[in-house]
Amino acid sequence: MLDGGVWEKSGGKPDCIFGLHNRPELPAGKVAVLDGPIMAGKINFRVTLRGKPGHGGSPHKCVDPVVAGAALVDGVQTIVSRSTDPQDALVCAVYSLHTDAPDFFVPATLTMTGSIRYFRDAAGQRAAERLKVLAAGVAAAYGCQAETELFPQVPVTRNAPSLAEIARRAAAVTVGAENTVSPPPDMGSEDFAVYGMEIPSFFYWLGSGYPGRENAPWHSPQFCTNDAALPLGAALLARSALLALECL
Repeated sequence: MLDGGVWEKSGGKPDCIFGLHNRPELPAGKVAVLDGPIMAGKINFRVTLRGKPGHGGSPHKCVDPVVAGAALVDGVQTIVSRSTDPQDALVCAVYSLHTDAPDFFVPATLTMTGSIRYFRDAAGQRAAERLKVLAAGVAAAYGCQAETELFPQVPVTRNAPSLAEIARRAAAVTVGAENTVSPPPDMGSEDFAVYGMEIPSFFYWLGSGYPGRENAPWHSPQFCTNDAALPLGAALLARSALLALECL
């Protein structure tokens, strides 16, 4: 939307912006208001390992990128456990492995994808640099070549201090102070963060779970939203805008 000129098309940048996302772990009727970081920044990555393909019965004539890939998956775990300050929240994980060969043959390439999630920009960049060094070193140890590609996705979603009091008042009016909560930040990522790089922004979590039962998390096949949350979300954003007009 920013690339499409949303500010220009709407008459200029607003003074601030509010947004929300459902939170199935919270029952409908609850609103989460957090100061500072609420959701993580994210860098996606793709590592391609190139070996020498051949017949599965002649591994000595091949260079198998699958073996190198298995070692690299293990190595990636050390980015958090051995290369990151324990005080820093960081996720660096591999989520898919793909080869270009049919079953039972040694492939020419293996491609792995994953992501780095962080709350401190410096920690995210350090993890990305460490990934490149690990990929090159592990590949060389197994006779392969490595190509590491980094794809920055979104920055950290940070709630502006100047909007914190407005957000708390809006939540209290909408659902009651007793239903306004402050759980820990989450390592999920949110593209709403891009707005916050240009203007003060505040992001809520809107409870969307059913009380008295375990609710499936985001991106689960069992995910189900409690529709009772919908009018509360609309009211929360409307109240936030009205209070911002009064206070800013």
